Amino acid sequence: MSRQINEILSGLSQDENGVWYSSFENTSQQKEIRLRKKVAAKIYYDYLDEVANHHSVEVMDYEVKRALQQLPENGVIVDVGGCWGWHWRNLCWQRPDVQVVIMDFVKENLLHAQNVLGLNINKSIHLVHGDATQCPFPDDSFDLYWSVQTLQHVPDFVKCVEEAKRILSGEGRFLNYSLNRSKAVEILYRLFGKNYVVEGYTGSMFLSRASVTQISQIEKVFDNPVEKRFSEVLFHPDLWLKTGRDGSLWGKLDAKIGSGLPILGWIARQQSFQTFK
Repeated sequence: MSRQINEILSGLSQDENGVWYSSFENTSQQKEIRLRKKVAAKIYYDYLDEVANHHSVEVMDYEVKRALQQLPENGVIVDVGGCWGWHWRNLCWQRPDVQVVIMDFVKENLLHAQNVLGLNINKSIHLVHGDATQCPFPDDSFDLYWSVQTLQHVPDFVKCVEEAKRILSGEGRFLNYSLNRSKAVEILYRLFGKNYVVEGYTGSMFLSRASVTQISQIEKVFDNPVEKRFSEVLFHPDLWLKTGRDGSLWGKLDAKIGSGLPILGWIARQQSFQTFK
């Protein structure tokens, strides 16, 4: 491991599975943790095929490439709520100089990440059992804070953003993806009598979709403007538009469509917020 990674992980212990950890207590997401542990207990034979039920592989691969292009040489990324770590499966040839720390509050997810990422574990990719509201890392540790549809489930969103700023380096970048409040989809839900949760509990999980309130909170913490971007425009699994498979031509087109154009906010499934420290 590099000296920088050694310093970042210096306050942690490592278990027999090679996962780094520190003690934390999460009382606000206990139901979600139990649900995710139950999901993680399943056996998966094709991880990307399973991922495609929830994310567009082609779109997120494109978003990863965009993020890596903006990363400095020998940059270090923290992926908060990284789950199976599939975003970084191509890191070794895309950016062999980059190191990634994947943190998730369900250890069993990280054991799946070992299957997905193989020999990259504890070389260019490191797994940490930890929580977004109490990141177990020193100040000024990372060049990129990356999180995909994780902070939307944390009731204390501001605390997550404050932690992000703390662990980012002097010119580090904050990049968070959340479900978008798609007006077109919301109208369809209402027409068919279905509940479209904007903020509140859906099943065992809290959900707060991307909003102007969150933008204001991020800008207040970082004291910098926020750049919005819409993605997964053609991917809506809740509407049976499952275009998320690896190699999908619709997915490749979807990846190119993503942008900050306001009109996309009416139909896009996902919205991201980016700012700098």
